[in-house]
Amino acid sequence: MRINFISYLNPFYYHGGGELDNREIINEGRRLGLNIRCGYRRSGRMSGFIQPRLDIHDSPDLFILSDIWNSPNQQLYFKEGFIEEIVENEHYVHLDNAYVDVCSEGALPCNGSSLACKKRCDKSRAHWIYSKSLLNIFLSPLHMRTVNGLLNNQYIDRSIWIRPLIDVQKFHNFQIKRDIEYIYVGSITEYKGYNNIKKRFGHINDFLFVGQNATSEKLFGHHVESVPNQDVPILLNRAKNFVHLPVWIEPMGRAVVEAALCGCNIISNDNVGALSFPFDITDPKMIKGSARLFWSELFKRIMDKKD
Repeated sequence: MRINFISYLNPFYYHGGGELDNREIINEGRRLGLNIRCGYRRSGRMSGFIQPRLDIHDSPDLFILSDIWNSPNQQLYFKEGFIEEIVENEHYVHLDNAYVDVCSEGALPCNGSSLACKKRCDKSRAHWIYSKSLLNIFLSPLHMRTVNGLLNNQYIDRSIWIRPLIDVQKFHNFQIKRDIEYIYVGSITEYKGYNNIKKRFGHINDFLFVGQNATSEKLFGHHVESVPNQDVPILLNRAKNFVHLPVWIEPMGRAVVEAALCGCNIISNDNVGALSFPFDITDPKMIKGSARLFWSELFKRIMDKKD
């Protein structure tokens, strides 16, 4: 089967959570024997000036569109008519890793409340792409509810969520001594919940932040800007408590699932998609093989729709 996977950012060059998800989905599809070619708008530094050539199938059996408007402030689009032709042919599935395709403002400033949407936020583009897809795929039940709620729940019958795409061989409980009381891993920003964390834990010295500090202040506790990827599971296994208190509605929250698999106690709130699954995210059996399950569920739903 020939598939064109179209995303704004090249998941084999960029390393955000959404790109990691897309990378795993593509790799698993290829392991299953699918002939997947990929097209991106941003594929490296120069692609901000020169649009990359799209090495894709001329007549694929299916398109997958993922986060195609992932840079609302830079206004760097695919070549004119490219996305429009795919959507109008209505032979694609739509995969969301964030809110970039439903929100033209970026970072969902309304936080899922249509009443709080800015007047200039035009949902016509979102209705267009979600209404014509064979299937809309989300990272968690909370993510699915939030996006569909913003679109008046018109497309809930063609929406599904997928299980976390986390490597359980890498993230698991090592059964070692836990000598870090509290840890946070990820971008350190206001919308990711730094002020919430500071308000609750700011008096505690034994707090480790791991990630880039995007706030305008010196962090309390201890701060490590980056660690090698292979060391993250070790840090999570050393930590007793993983803290994540985002202000915005997090579509999933990879780090929360990773920490849970590593045996951390999770201190969070209702804004985390990872905590909306109807199963125990500490159980590796519920996470293992999620990428393969993605493909089987996708084809099952498409075939059911055709029938």
